[in-house]
Amino acid sequence: VMTTADLIIRQFTPRAKTLLGLMASDLGRPVSRLRLKVDAARLRDVMLLVIRELRHQQLRVHDKDGKALLIRIAPCRTVEERIDGTILTAHYEDAFNVSAGGKLRISAEA
Repeated sequence: VMTTADLIIRQFTPRAKTLLGLMASDLGRPVSRLRLKVDAARLRDVMLLVIRELRHQQLRVHDKDGKALLIRIAPCRTVEERIDGTILTAHYEDAFNVSAGGKLRISAEA
């Protein structure tokens, strides 16, 4: 999901649509007015923090079935190095496994 600096939905992928419950009509809508499939009450505040501090953040949320998702939020930079919004990625938490050697492994189910 890509947003503008004032947290308006700019675009999203089909996978984000499925995971978060976004609809085509959400394009151009402020994040604060979305009705997502996940409990993301703190999402707007964390996105503003990312823009203000220019640091990635991670938010753990749950979908309506109780499954945990990790939402990673990063500042979106233009070619001119100007912050132009945020980029969100979402993955089910169980899609990430750590092997016995401590190396991150992505599950094929993701």
